[in-house]
Amino acid sequence: MKIFHSITFVTWVACLLTFSFTAEAQIQSYPAGGDWDDPLTWIGNTVPGPSDDVIIDGIVTISNFVACNNITLTSTGIVQNNPISYFILNINGNLINNGIIRNNPVDLVLSVIVNGDIVNDGLITNYEMVLTGTTDQHISCLNNNVYGCFYFTDMKSSGVLIADTDISFLNCIADLNNNLLLMPDNSKLSISGMYLFNVTILGNDLKLDMDAGAYIVGVSMGANVELSGTITVGTGVAFSGEIILNGTLQNFDQSSCLVNISGDLINNGITRNNPSGYSLILQIDGNLTNNGVWNNYQTKLNGTADQHVYLVNDQPILQGLQFLAMMGNESFEWFLYDTSLIGHPDFLGGGTPTLSFLFPATSAHYGIYNCYTDDAFWSRNIFLQSMTNDGISVNIKAFLEGPYNGSEMESGINAILPLNQPYYTLPWNYTGTESVTAIPHSNVVDWILVELRDATDAASANTSTTIATQAGFILNNGNIVSLDGVSFLNFNASVTNNLFIVIRHRNHLGVMSNYAVTESQGIYSYDFTIASDKAFGGTTAQKNLATGVYGMIGGDGNGDGVIDNSDKSSIWAISIGKAGYHNGDYNMNGQINNPDKNDIWHLNIGNMTQVP
Repeated sequence: MKIFHSITFVTWVACLLTFSFTAEAQIQSYPAGGDWDDPLTWIGNTVPGPSDDVIIDGIVTISNFVACNNITLTSTGIVQNNPISYFILNINGNLINNGIIRNNPVDLVLSVIVNGDIVNDGLITNYEMVLTGTTDQHISCLNNNVYGCFYFTDMKSSGVLIADTDISFLNCIADLNNNLLLMPDNSKLSISGMYLFNVTILGNDLKLDMDAGAYIVGVSMGANVELSGTITVGTGVAFSGEIILNGTLQNFDQSSCLVNISGDLINNGITRNNPSGYSLILQIDGNLTNNGVWNNYQTKLNGTADQHVYLVNDQPILQGLQFLAMMGNESFEWFLYDTSLIGHPDFLGGGTPTLSFLFPATSAHYGIYNCYTDDAFWSRNIFLQSMTNDGISVNIKAFLEGPYNGSEMESGINAILPLNQPYYTLPWNYTGTESVTAIPHSNVVDWILVELRDATDAASANTSTTIATQAGFILNNGNIVSLDGVSFLNFNASVTNNLFIVIRHRNHLGVMSNYAVTESQGIYSYDFTIASDKAFGGTTAQKNLATGVYGMIGGDGNGDGVIDNSDKSSIWAISIGKAGYHNGDYNMNGQINNPDKNDIWHLNIGNMTQVP
């Protein structure tokens, strides 16, 4: 048997059989069925025409090019072609299938053209289904039924395709001809065998499940997609939002393929080159989290804002990690912290727009990467850092008034910072043993102390609700990080109610989050700097440092939570004229002098912490 798939021919027949009409009768087949063109097949002995609604209640065989308006197949209804040839059923209205639409088991095939909606609660295994409506068309799969036709083709001249349920294609070549498919939020698209191509799929929090025999080409999908099974991609594939890979992502085995991800990619499964050949290239403009096996040919980070690469439990990216500068024209120099990477044995392209890792990206490469270009500007920062899937990881941002220069904080005391956390004395009495052999990089401004509190609301988040405390570093951009200078702080704790975060500093008033800190991708994030109400106590808790920028209030040299005369007489005055790491150095430039008193302490006298 040889079948020629001719979209042009099917469309011509559809045009021939579809015309303006007024509704006529509803015609039902006898349970015994028969040939569509035989009057004895139908109750009332009338053969349906293009304007008639039809109910199929037996096996009805199509021996011609036939048409009807709406058609319903009951649970005992079957539509099939006469085995002598290839025939077409043109449905001018809607199709409700509770039975079977199939090719004749003896030979040859049946094509079905639908101008309305399709509700499938049965079996569809015929040669092809062609959608030719001129307005939006709806499709659905009820009770885990699937579209199992060999071809499923969207030929609409206008309108979009709207799925009302989860959709499954089984051994089906689904060509949606660059049209739009709208999926319900939180719905799943399943593809088993064959492939889906040429479609933009929209919806929120979608799921894409595929088996090893399926692949997609020319498919764009978002926003937020969970991938499971074996996701085999050809050319022109893109995802947007938060992409969670719980299966295997690989290229089609006939060519190398580039997948664009406009958002974050979280890998809990495997990225790889197809074992049968060629390569998979990923291009990501958001964050990358590896909690599985990352082993495809290349992964390119091409964002324009800061990007993070998280290695969960230090699981490496095994090959092909690349950072793209995304700015500059002629000269480039990549840095890891303050160290130039030109000529570095672990990297290629330290003086080019693209920095390539020559070896697996591991914990040995943790740090902050950026590129200085001929524009005399620095590129975005790319943070390569660890993450743990145990406990609580926190991503916190805050500013200190003292070293703030209008855009970021100066790290003027970086070279004299102690190697051990300084909060072991009164009034903090923190007994943690955090220490480093060297301050990790020049962006570290100072040590900081972070508390986690578990409470129902901010007002009740007092000291008795503290569940964990840890010392870390605050960077010049306000990020609070672990001792490696890049990773989030991680706490061995769990939250029962809501999480509130307290930030303390040795000569600034402490602050606490005004709102419960929420979790995303396993990380609790909170930014104190962006609004006056981010700190509990509102405008009295933080200071407006610049337009739309807020920070912790300086001048509390003895750490008692109140800025008063004792912070001058007992802290500042006894150190005046000295250089070094002192609590009376309120502007944190390494010198204790009048600007500390006049520009910080004096302006803030009378302020007190709002931390309960």
